[in-house]
Amino acid sequence: MAAVVERARRLAGADRREQVLKIAAAEFAAHGLHGVSAEVIARKAGITHAYVFRLFGTKKRLFLEVVRRAFAAMAGGLAEAAGPATGLEALAAMGRRYDAGPADRTLLLLQLQAFAACGDAEVRAAVRVSFGELSRVPDNGRRPSAGAHADVHRPDRRGGGRPRGAADHRGGG
Repeated sequence: MAAVVERARRLAGADRREQVLKIAAAEFAAHGLHGVSAEVIARKAGITHAYVFRLFGTKKRLFLEVVRRAFAAMAGGLAEAAGPATGLEALAAMGRRYDAGPADRTLLLLQLQAFAACGDAEVRAAVRVSFGELSRVPDNGRRPSAGAHADVHRPDRRGGGRPRGAADHRGGG
């Protein structure tokens, strides 16, 4: 008996792209950037391997788009939890949302896989930007006022990346 391969139903370009992104998110969350091939993603979407590359250029670009979307979805959920609140009230609301866990576990797994892939300069740059955006969610996207935790979050400009006032454990002081 010959195996019957079901052809994927025709989707508009934007719909197909969304389908591939959803499948890729699940695959990358489970296996990471280097643990899944674009061919597997294409097969699950019912399209050719070449079409995945036509849509995204490279597997890494597909991964980066999925990762950016995961960070943006997390930021959106936290911003929604904060609502119109600001300051500590907003942080408490976001903390409760985070503690309850995201509705989609894939978001956290994608962030972890993104951190794991940070040996790659492009991935590291995308994660840095995405994480930076996530950190701006408090106070509805406004930057904290000067002096609000200013010394805690600013890296030591002398090098070493330590917060100001952090002990130097390299010896001598």
